[in-house]
Amino acid sequence: MIKLPQQTLAISLLWLTSTQFCSAAPVTFTDDSLFFSATSGFSNSILDFESQTGGDIINNGDEIGRISFAYDFGGVSMQVGDTELTVSGNNYLGTDDGDIFLSGDDFNLSFSASHAIGLYFITADTLLDTDLMLSVGATTANLIAADIVQTLSDGSDVYFLGIVDTEESFTAASITAADDTDFLFNVDDISTATAVPAPSIIYLLGLGLLSLFGMRKNYL
Repeated sequence: MIKLPQQTLAISLLWLTSTQFCSAAPVTFTDDSLFFSATSGFSNSILDFESQTGGDIINNGDEIGRISFAYDFGGVSMQVGDTELTVSGNNYLGTDDGDIFLSGDDFNLSFSASHAIGLYFITADTLLDTDLMLSVGATTANLIAADIVQTLSDGSDVYFLGIVDTEESFTAASITAADDTDFLFNVDDISTATAVPAPSIIYLLGLGLLSLFGMRKNYL
């Protein structure tokens, strides 16, 4: 009679628990393709502003597509624009001050519990590193001037910032636009995503033990 080595059981249990409890730090992205690859198995939602009409005002505290906007631009309001080129469709997020955001226009987003957020920034100006930042808690994705994801036909550059946290969900994010320089920008396609729940540790342990007992039976 051949017995299944006890080490096999110990190693298997260790592997099961480590895969469940290993914590991964949030990851930041400036490449949209890598972001969407990292969230390919998630439940995704994209606010592209196509359900709104150009000229629609988004007041402080308004909710659009399950995302709430909080801001204070000193009397200027957020506005859905449709006069400039976009990443997709015809509409984008700007302001009623020339249809564009200015450097220093910071704003916050709140939404249902998510594991990822990403958005595009469109500008015809030359940006510097960290001119735009996306933050979730203590994690910040900084714009890198060289990381242009595409250039539109009018010469505008498109940047992307994203954050993915596979371990902890979050319900808020902030966008910071540096105010020590002058630049204009628009925002488009705000993506939020939720990871599909992994099997519970009890389920995994039970499955592992059943598999090990089955293997042991075959050796008897």
